[in-house]
Amino acid sequence: MDANAERVIARVFAVETPMPKAKSALQEYCSALVPDRAGDFAQALMDLGSAICTPKRPACGNCPWSDECRARKRGIQELLPVKAPKAARPLKRGAAFVVRDKSGAVLLVKRPEKGLLASMLQPPLGPWTETFPSAAGALKQAPFAAKWKKRPGIVRHGFTHFELEAQVYVAEVSKQWTTGSVDVRMSNYMCQAQQKWSITAVTNADGYPGSSYFKITIAGTGRALTTTAEGELITLPDFTGEPQQLWRLDQLTDGSWRIAHHQAGQLVARRQTSRRSRRPPSSRLN
Repeated sequence: MDANAERVIARVFAVETPMPKAKSALQEYCSALVPDRAGDFAQALMDLGSAICTPKRPACGNCPWSDECRARKRGIQELLPVKAPKAARPLKRGAAFVVRDKSGAVLLVKRPEKGLLASMLQPPLGPWTETFPSAAGALKQAPFAAKWKKRPGIVRHGFTHFELEAQVYVAEVSKQWTTGSVDVRMSNYMCQAQQKWSITAVTNADGYPGSSYFKITIAGTGRALTTTAEGELITLPDFTGEPQQLWRLDQLTDGSWRIAHHQAGQLVARRQTSRRSRRPPSSRLN
C-alpha cells in the first residue's frame, strides 16, 4: 500500500500496532472497502492522505470520513500510524592518526577495494572496538613511530548500522628520513598499496635450496629491514649484507608468500598472490 493510503486506513480504524507489523491488518481493512472501481478508489485514497489526512495537523473537518474515523473520536489521529522505535546503533571507538609535513601535506591511505568505504582515502586508523585504546595502546596502533600528540575532544561519524567515535593523534614529520634506526610495526597498514617495499635478490649471499636470500628496503630509499638481537623489526639507513638483513621468500600452498628471517625462520608477513604464479615477487611488496 501507498504510505498515504496506509495513514488514512490506520486512522479510520485506529490501528495502533506499530509499523511495519501493522501492514497486514491495514491491507485487510482496506480490501473490505474496495468498490467495483478499484483504481479510482486507490487514487482517491492516496489523494485523501496527501492533501487532507496529512502526517501533521490533518484537516479532519474537510475529511469525508471524519464522522467514521475512530482515531479522531479518540483524539489520537496525529499519533497514527505508530512507527516502530528505531533500534539503537552500536557504538564503536578507535584512534585516527593525522600526519603532516612542513608543507602541510597530509598522509592518506587507501581503504581495501571491498567492504566499508571501499577504495576511499582516509588517515591511518586503528581498530574499531567498544572502547578507546589507552595512550600506550594507541601508539602501538600508529602507522609508524613518531612524536604523536593526542588532540582534545573526539570526532563522531554516523554510519548506517553503527556510530563511530575517534580520538585523534597528530604528528609532524620531516621529508627526510632519520639517520638512526626506525622501529617497524608489521600492522595491516604495511600490507596496503601505499606502503611499498622493494625486494631484491642478494647474489653474493649463500642462499638456500631453490632460491637466493633477499634484501627488503623501503621503496625509494636505501633503508633496509632487519632484526635486533631481541627479535624486533627495525629499518637501518643502509643495507650492509649482515645475516640479520637477509630474508627468505617461500610460496605456500594457498598461493600466498611467506617472508621469513633466514636464521630464525620466523613468519613476518604474507602476501596473497595468484595461485598460478609460482615465482617470488621481484620488485615490490605492497
